[in-house]
Amino acid sequence: MIISRMKKTDKEYLENFKRNRIKAFGSIAGITFGVVIIFFLIGYYIDTTFNTKPYGIIILLVVSFPIVQVILYRILKKIYSDKN
Repeated sequence: MIISRMKKTDKEYLENFKRNRIKAFGSIAGITFGVVIIFFLIGYYIDTTFNTKPYGIIILLVVSFPIVQVILYRILKKIYSDKN
């Protein structure tokens, strides 16, 4: 209903927004999962090598949070920039 009454530029904006939202979700899910798994494996390796069982995993998972946030900020900024 509402979409049929929109101007062409508004329809294009809405379609671009939907497309960008899907791209952003895919990027967020993949990057978050990947970084957390990588840091978990590095922490597990450190724990088994130096016999410091939970501390390596815990510390690296805590360190991975700000890294993921910075990466996601840059990706979302790039996706939602007006240059597209």
